[in-house]
Order: sequence, then structure tokens, then C-alpha cells
Amino acid sequence: MEEKLKLHMLFIIVDRKKGSKITDLLDDRGLHFHLIFLGRGTANNEILEYLGLGETEKDIVVSVIREELIDDIFEDLKNKIRIETPAKGVAFTVPVSSIGGLNTFKKFTENL
Repeated sequence: MEEKLKLHMLFIIVDRKKGSKITDLLDDRGLHFHLIFLGRGTANNEILEYLGLGETEKDIVVSVIREELIDDIFEDLKNKIRIETPAKGVAFTVPVSSIGGLNTFKKFTENL
């Protein structure tokens, strides 16, 4: 029986203009579909400092990844970007339960 491909959306929030470093890291892992959104925080400074998000202008990188790559990518983020260091950013994943349409699914998974 064919095993289902388990996908997750990866969200990484870093200071503005650092999103390209993230996409380079993901490209090195063979992931070539990313979106970078420009974000601006609205939380007060105390909350931002607690979350390690000192500046308010952010790059939000979104990518689709296979579940089995999560640990490796987070290890890369920790070792190469120092994401665990305060003020370096935040990363998390959300499981994807479905993707609408076969063509969309193929586009998201063609390099996975």
C-alpha cells in the first residue's frame, strides 16, 4: 500500500532582509517553493523582546515541507541561522491536511 505524503507548512519569521538567507538554506535542502511576506509587528516591546523579535519589520518565509524533513530543517535553522538565540527569529510548522486540486498538489510536491 502506498504511503501518504505528510506535508507541513513551515513558517519562519526573521528580521527584514534576512528572508533570503532562509530561502538559501531551504534551497540547499532541495526545497524550492517559498513565499516571503513583508510583516510588521504590532506587539509592545516587552512582548517582542520576550519572543526574541526585537525589530518590528519582519520577513515571513513560508514553505511546504515533508514531515520527515522537519527535524533536519530545524537543526539547520539552529546551527546556521542561530534561530534559538534571542532576537534571531521564530520558526514553526503546521500540518497540512489537504491541498485543493491535483495540479496544486503536484506543484507543491514536485520537488519533494
